[in-house]
Amino acid sequence: MSYEVRARSFGEILDLGFRLCRDHFALLATVALPLYAVLVTFQILTPGNPAAMGVGLSLGLVGAALSYLIVAPIVSAAITYAISEVFVGRTPSARDSLNTSIAIILPLIGTAILAFLMTAFGFFLLVIPGLYLMMALMLSNQVCVVERRFGMAALRRSRELVRGHMGRASGVLFVSGLLILVLSAGVAILGSIPVVGAFLGPIPTVLQHMFSSAVAVVLYYDIRCRKEAFDIQHLAEIVGAAAATNGSAADGPFVA
Repeated sequence: MSYEVRARSFGEILDLGFRLCRDHFALLATVALPLYAVLVTFQILTPGNPAAMGVGLSLGLVGAALSYLIVAPIVSAAITYAISEVFVGRTPSARDSLNTSIAIILPLIGTAILAFLMTAFGFFLLVIPGLYLMMALMLSNQVCVVERRFGMAALRRSRELVRGHMGRASGVLFVSGLLILVLSAGVAILGSIPVVGAFLGPIPTVLQHMFSSAVAVVLYYDIRCRKEAFDIQHLAEIVGAAAATNGSAADGPFVA
């Protein structure tokens, strides 16, 4: 299944993000399985009775630390990689996506911490610098995964991409977040069902990673098409690869 690499409107970015999740749900669900398994495990193990509240709180804290500090970044990066690959016409596997994510997870987390500290410092000084940095660095994760730039290089690259598109990019990600909240509210009702709820409860978190990552990837390529003519570069690569393949086939095997 191929997708046209080009600049898109506000609504088209959200629509394509949804279609990418729908068309490749099996792949993305497999990639997200480690996060889902961790969340379900700790939800089942956390006691619900007041007598065991201390144990439950401890398990909850451990589960939160494990899922959000380790597993969630790995899964988010793997989903970003998988969506980026299928968007440009390649066919990644879940194993390739997770292996790629694990290979870059330390510099990726380091970049995320650096972005957080810079943004927090901006909010500490004045609110406006913090808001600016939060928006300017919004594509740093995509830069890390797709371009393999980390640290300050990734943050500068994100700011360079977002410059001139900050309001539009922020609006796209804000609306996608609202859509996720609506979806999460619907699933949360099912999560209140005894026993079954333990398995349905983490679904909104998993879906959030899928959809937000898909929208961010489409936005990333949309901006690159607008600022760097990435669509023309990508088309040239496809034509060049096709010409090379046709040339090799036309030559045929050499027989002495």
